[in-house]
Amino acid sequence: MLDLLGIGFGPSNVALAAAMTETENPPRALFLEARERLAWHPGMLLDGARMQISFLKDLVTLRNPESPYSFLAYLKAKDRLEEFANLREFYPSRIEFQDYLRWVAGHFEHQTVFGARVASVSPDFGIDGMARSFTVSAELAHSGEYVTYQTRNVVYAPGGTPNRIEGVVPRDERVIHTAEFLERFPESFPDRSADLSFAVVGGGQSAAEIIEYILAKYPLSRIHAILPGYSFRPADDSPYSNEVFFSAEVDDHFTAHDRAARLAGARSTNYGVVDLDLIEDLYRMGYEDRVRGNVPRLTLCRSSRLLSADAGSTGIDVTVGGPEGSRSLNLDGLVLATGYHRELDPEMFRDVIPHLRRNGSGDFLVSRAYRADSAPELTAGIYFQGLAESSHGIGDTLLSLLPFRSAEIAEEVRKSSEVPPADEMEYPPARHVETDNVALLETVERFPLATLISSDEDSEVFATHLPLILDRERGEQGVLFGHLDVGNPQVPNLNGRRVLAVFHGPNSYISPRTYTTDQLPTWNYVAVHVRGHVRVLENQDQVVSGLAGISETADRSEDAYRLDKNDSRIEKLIGGIVGFELDIESLTGRFKLSQDRSDEDRKRAMAVLRESAGDEHHDFVARIHQQ
Repeated sequence: MLDLLGIGFGPSNVALAAAMTETENPPRALFLEARERLAWHPGMLLDGARMQISFLKDLVTLRNPESPYSFLAYLKAKDRLEEFANLREFYPSRIEFQDYLRWVAGHFEHQTVFGARVASVSPDFGIDGMARSFTVSAELAHSGEYVTYQTRNVVYAPGGTPNRIEGVVPRDERVIHTAEFLERFPESFPDRSADLSFAVVGGGQSAAEIIEYILAKYPLSRIHAILPGYSFRPADDSPYSNEVFFSAEVDDHFTAHDRAARLAGARSTNYGVVDLDLIEDLYRMGYEDRVRGNVPRLTLCRSSRLLSADAGSTGIDVTVGGPEGSRSLNLDGLVLATGYHRELDPEMFRDVIPHLRRNGSGDFLVSRAYRADSAPELTAGIYFQGLAESSHGIGDTLLSLLPFRSAEIAEEVRKSSEVPPADEMEYPPARHVETDNVALLETVERFPLATLISSDEDSEVFATHLPLILDRERGEQGVLFGHLDVGNPQVPNLNGRRVLAVFHGPNSYISPRTYTTDQLPTWNYVAVHVRGHVRVLENQDQVVSGLAGISETADRSEDAYRLDKNDSRIEKLIGGIVGFELDIESLTGRFKLSQDRSDEDRKRAMAVLRESAGDEHHDFVARIHQQ
């Protein structure tokens, strides 16, 4: 079983993998990524596009400057450190930063499965109603087969899902979201010398970069920028404002009573804003159009929104609403720079969501350490990467805080995966304790060969294997009859003493190949511990009746042998044995039946146990597995 399974292997979970190497006894972890390799905003790796944060805000440096997974360590490994220093540059290109992310990810190839699309995450509820693990099912792209993994914790890092304005914008090759811009735009519009018209929806950094790209690459193109405000708004990247991305800000935001107001006040640092240098570049391009005597190729549709878009044979017909009413445009292409949304996949987590708690606004409750708050029956952990902006602040979806968040999650998972000290461990585990007297007494009756254990005054322990026959009608919980050879050293220290009788039901080795999930071998079994005081029988008739009961219990067929109490041989036998009764005072069931595994794995383990139990006990094994 895994300690941690990460869904997605982008910057967040790569940072987590790096952080786990710094913990003592790192958790056993695996990461599943739907793509065939790490890809970080591939649609926006435009020529010349640079990071908007310092290279020091890589996956590790602000937390641990000595980490071997820093951007500077990457440059050293690539033999470019001196050249980079010579650039006097704090902001590397996006292409280089993606290469850095892939370099770090490459250190964890042994813990990563690429091309694995997670289909479902399901809690593994045991017979005690508790779910201590999850079963994760994933489809492998190269084969189409499904594989399953069992894990105590899931770390969900899905990245963003493009906002596509469903119901307004059609699905068409000429309608392109920025998430897939570089993959689709040049292919959809291969003639860069053509007279083309476009609209770009959105007023943030991506929209401005796309506009600059089209104006530069397609010199005859014309662009309508559909802006939600009057114009492009410059990002506030001043030092005081940027403190909102400090790690300490997460604590302040998490404990604040005015979270919504704090988020609204910080939006100018990240949402719907553009670097001032880029705004000035766009304005300069328009000015140079005028200098050349041309009509400016960029038109701002101020304070506007896209009302409709229809794909036809002559282009994309759109309607734009603004302060002075609506206007119609016929375009060759439409680019959506409408951002992303982040949510817990409702289909993937359909079996988990009912057990997660929400606040009054409908958001999932998340702990300071990014763990989803769950109902008591779900003790396995789900951690969110990038889905907790409302509770943890505006930096939750950004790179700046990854070093700190990943370390917090790694430490939480490590602590939850630790084996507790022996004096704190529960034994036997509650899931293995059977308290149903009906099942316990049935086990005693079906499997009467027991091990009788007692000790003398010198603590010498004795054990004898013998049949013990249950009489349910006597005593509070029943009475057991048994007999020993008179020479058995256990006999002198038996009468009046409290003893333990262990009844052994079906048992079987469970190979890891039995399960659908990755497990270690184990042994399943059914056992009942009976405790009580022994009473040696002095009455010979009682002993003979007890002996007769053994054959009656062991063989219930119509023509079965029955002991004749007047058989002369009994007289010779009776002097060599000691009969006794054990008044049952307590019964404890130890039913180890893969209760901490998934339903499918439990069924498979049951099949193995049934096979070992024999045909006459198949119904019994099936019944105890259903309890």
